[in-house]
Amino acid sequence: MFETFDMLSAEQQLELIVRPRGDWYGVSHVASGVLRVLPELEWCAPVSFDSGKLTEICEQLVRGTSVYEWLKVTEAPQGISGLKTDFPQHAGLHELGKRKEIEPARRYVAAMLVIWTADWQRRLHALPNDDPKKQSQQALLDRRLVEAWMAVRLLRGGVIGLLEAHGPSPLDFILSAEGTLLDYDVRTVDEDNRRYLGYLNRYFSAVLGRSQTGGSGVVRFAGNDAEAELQVEEELSIVDADGEIHRPELRVYQNRRSLQERRKTDHFRAGNAIQEIEDGPTLVQSVGVLETAKGETPVQSVLRRRGQLLHRRRSAQVLPGRWDELNQHEVSTLLQFAYDHYSIESELTSTLLLMLLTGRSFEDVRAARVVNGVAQLPLDPSPSAVYLVYEKQAWGTGALKPAARRKRESRWQDYLRHHQDVLMLPVPSPLWCLLAPLIKTAATRSRERSARLFHADRDLQIEEQIRDALSRLNSGRQARLTLHRIEHQLFAEVMQQSTDVTEAALITGKQAPYGESAALYYHSCDRETLVDCYTKVANAWAHLLTDDDQWKLIQRDMIGGSVGSDLVLDDAAGRLLVADLRAQLKVDRKLLGSPEGLQRFHNAYTNYCLVMLFFATGYRAVGEPVARESDVNIQAGFITIADKTGDGFGHARMVPLCALLSAQISAYQSHVHWLTQHLAWSGSPAEDTPFLFYLESDLKSLRVRPRSMNTRLSWSYPESLPLNLSRHWLRGALRARGVPGSTVDQFMGHWSAGQEPWSKYSGIDPMHFGYQLSAVLDGLLHDLGFECEVGAV
Repeated sequence: MFETFDMLSAEQQLELIVRPRGDWYGVSHVASGVLRVLPELEWCAPVSFDSGKLTEICEQLVRGTSVYEWLKVTEAPQGISGLKTDFPQHAGLHELGKRKEIEPARRYVAAMLVIWTADWQRRLHALPNDDPKKQSQQALLDRRLVEAWMAVRLLRGGVIGLLEAHGPSPLDFILSAEGTLLDYDVRTVDEDNRRYLGYLNRYFSAVLGRSQTGGSGVVRFAGNDAEAELQVEEELSIVDADGEIHRPELRVYQNRRSLQERRKTDHFRAGNAIQEIEDGPTLVQSVGVLETAKGETPVQSVLRRRGQLLHRRRSAQVLPGRWDELNQHEVSTLLQFAYDHYSIESELTSTLLLMLLTGRSFEDVRAARVVNGVAQLPLDPSPSAVYLVYEKQAWGTGALKPAARRKRESRWQDYLRHHQDVLMLPVPSPLWCLLAPLIKTAATRSRERSARLFHADRDLQIEEQIRDALSRLNSGRQARLTLHRIEHQLFAEVMQQSTDVTEAALITGKQAPYGESAALYYHSCDRETLVDCYTKVANAWAHLLTDDDQWKLIQRDMIGGSVGSDLVLDDAAGRLLVADLRAQLKVDRKLLGSPEGLQRFHNAYTNYCLVMLFFATGYRAVGEPVARESDVNIQAGFITIADKTGDGFGHARMVPLCALLSAQISAYQSHVHWLTQHLAWSGSPAEDTPFLFYLESDLKSLRVRPRSMNTRLSWSYPESLPLNLSRHWLRGALRARGVPGSTVDQFMGHWSAGQEPWSKYSGIDPMHFGYQLSAVLDGLLHDLGFECEVGAV
């Protein structure tokens, strides 16, 4: 009951919605109530309801089909006695199903109760049985739920009109009911209705973890590991000063567990980024004025505003030439000012130059330190740190890391790529000469330890001088030089050079303009790649200062190894993994004559196909990879992969099928067809088999899920390596083959709201997308040693 929705059958989903008594009292009315509330459920919560199957079951039950055909009846009929107090949700849906008409506000509140109750119960289920708070919290849920469903059944008259008048979501009115009901006439809100609204207020206040209500924003889990409570944080508003992109007229309520709790989930242990572990439910409310003259409804308003405005905002923030990026004339003006004044105002010009060259903030640059040689650098510097290496004419820093990630264990070292935490970036001679006077002086003080480049007690004075200097430079030149734009110029130009926001983040130590991305958790690249990209940008700036190409070349050292994700499978280990799987398949093929041999061969064959699927699609090990055969379209060249599946959520992404994977899937389908016929001929019981499955010892099918994959792949994934290592390897491998960063993000599923590649407002071309990736994926699979293996026939 507490698995993700897409792991539940439609019958189990119906039980989760109804929370029924064992005799399913009044099942036809209950089914009618579910049919009426189902549209609001789908709108309020983005979970994987099997709407088609649910509708079919409920319609059959309304027509009087035997309940035993669809549902599990565990008790003898008892009548309605005790139903409302012991099974209030069952009783509430039963009551709604009996009515001829149900107001939209009443349906909406009922849907909210269903969603939040399922989530509250899930969190209680996750608490240890010996936790003293578990019993008291369960009693609180039962008590508040009886009151809330009583309110849904009995609210009437003017109160329903008030709920309808408060937009598509009456939640804010309910949460502020105690403070606002005094303003209404007793003929509109009588004593009974005040009490019922108080019941709803207490329920939602309890589930949101607050005693006082008001405001809107993002709801997150907080608290310790034993108990997750909810608090409200105001939603941040991002305004583009030079554009027409404003905050969407939306209000978002979202559930998130604490960081410590998410680290304990199976998804995190399997190697998923912490940002990809989703919780639920997420509720979206439109607070804008409806265009009723054009036939707009509340649901249409939410979908239109949320999709279009978020997409426009995020797209605009990564476009070249935006307000926080300098043009070539402005960069040239800044460099010329530094050249003209470096001997007079060396501290001021050095601060500006280092902000431009490092992409760090004023505060980080003022804390810059000087070392004579590489040996004096710290082993794991901060991504915001700036270390100027006097002997190498370069600066060092730490590559950006995600806020939370799985730690690299020592027993995995032999199978993972060599990882570094230090990034050294060379400075062209014309620009280094402008910094040299101060660096040389500081280097004499750094014989054994690093020394500060600037004196900290002058920070405020220098900042004021810089602002005055920039104001003079901007005056009469139509320039837009500011500290903020100088700081972000490196990020913008590196992103244009590399086509990958993640690589720009690794160099500059800054997140993407639209916030932290899960791509950073998976991406890994050679330090040489980042050095080459940075050198092109820095050399272009040097050319703005001088036309002489004969400046001192910097030796390319300290650039071995990779930065970014430290969980990247070594290429040799990947080839060994594939070779072992093929060798095992060859051995087990010889045993096909016996039932045990059939089981062993089929499981080995499934393992081989699964691992190829891992490396060709970037599948996250969070659930069943492919739900059904119809999710594979070999003719169109696409496959739908289960993805980002969290508690109470379902999500999938469509990825192109490369030629090798397409051939392997066709061979697997032929094998499964032969296998089912063989088992039927041998007398084994017929059953509906999933698309990918294992065979147990009694030759019954076992669904492919992370737990079963971990068990059957343990011999080939030594030292308990996470299944998701293929994702860490794949993103860097695609970038190394020249696939643009935005295309890789679309392939890997690394997008946030407003960036979905297959939404109706997206401009992605499916044919071009598949063409870009298919040939590259084929090359990667062949490099690892994959070949199309036939099954038992």
